[in-house]
Amino acid sequence: MYINPVAIGPSLRPQSNGVSNRFSILRSFPLFSTVAKAVLIAIGILASIPIIDSPQTSLIRRPQLENSNAQEREIQMMPAQQSSLKLDELQPSKVETISKPISIRAQIIRTAVLELQKMNQNMQEVMARPTKSNLQRGAYYSNQYYEALKQTNQKKIIEEFRERGDFFHGYSSQAHFTHLPGPTDTQKLPMAYRIKPGIKSSDALRSYQNSLTFTDCGNACAIGMYHALLNVWGEEKFNRIFSSSSKTPLVISTISPSDSLRPLYIPKTVPDKRYRVGEIVHFSNIQPQYNRKHRQGEGAGFNVVCSDANPKHPKFVGFGLPVDGASPQQIEQLLLDEYNKIPLADKEILPSWLASHHSQEVYSPMTLNQFKELGGGKVVGVIGFNYDLIEKMAKVSPEEGAKLYANAGKINKYVHPDQNSY
Repeated sequence: MYINPVAIGPSLRPQSNGVSNRFSILRSFPLFSTVAKAVLIAIGILASIPIIDSPQTSLIRRPQLENSNAQEREIQMMPAQQSSLKLDELQPSKVETISKPISIRAQIIRTAVLELQKMNQNMQEVMARPTKSNLQRGAYYSNQYYEALKQTNQKKIIEEFRERGDFFHGYSSQAHFTHLPGPTDTQKLPMAYRIKPGIKSSDALRSYQNSLTFTDCGNACAIGMYHALLNVWGEEKFNRIFSSSSKTPLVISTISPSDSLRPLYIPKTVPDKRYRVGEIVHFSNIQPQYNRKHRQGEGAGFNVVCSDANPKHPKFVGFGLPVDGASPQQIEQLLLDEYNKIPLADKEILPSWLASHHSQEVYSPMTLNQFKELGGGKVVGVIGFNYDLIEKMAKVSPEEGAKLYANAGKINKYVHPDQNSY
């Protein structure tokens, strides 16, 4: 069961103690008839009910979205506290007096963050109590999935995944995706998936979580954005833009030049550590020490999404972080914990022919101060998104949208910082 996150802001429902205050007046008039008391009680109850659905008074209005009512309510449950954002719709103090629909950018941010948190929540719930049944679907880090298979005594499946190299290069729905080739020992690019011919992009996207998938933190952030685009553009346009036969087929990978979100990327610099809500921020572990100690590790860094842009207390959500978000200091500590872990032996997760080719170096555990001195927890990349292009594409036909997106891909040569790893 998904637990609604509360990290991005205060409770949506106004708190009122008006009922007890209004009822107290009855105690001042002991001679009131029973009927009169009943009338006043009824008035008091009606007057005490807070009105939260009015477009003029609600703290967070219902967005105008092209999706089901259920999804609409789900997104509506997400609070907003974006004091540093220049988006009136996301400022609770101003929303109360605004009647215009929520902006495209605000819709995208909410949906992207919500989907990322849902995927993270599901992963953490399954990993807390893995069973043979609940491990058959969902998105996971491959190493943690290996540990869950060991815990549930699924030796045959471990052997199958290991000998195919799936713990190394990833696994996704065989019906929806094919693996991208890459310059690795298995000739496959890690966690890089391309849509198969004849498959709807929206179906492939949903399979990422509804089937079994090995993912990483960068792909998890991308999945949130794809769901946001599907929500804003609608299925017909989304499927046209990311179809296997288009110039921008659906490729879920932050380390591939074919990354189909690339046309939307806007590189950012943050010398003063000022972020904007919705930006993807990359926190790095210490290098090259981490990669040398953990040859198959998954804690070389964290790609996360900024969910609270308060300059003094920013907060981020990400795959493997606390579901309600984490501060930079908490992310720093998580990265240090990843570094200090005992590494998985190559022979546990690599094919037998490949494990024998590798050797691991031994490093002593570090303190937080040592970790920070070596650059642990440093922000090495920030990505924003071209919301103007997204909004423009929302207003045109699917065919025109596909042309606009393909042309943007030709112009925008920026790539995700993760590609520096390969």
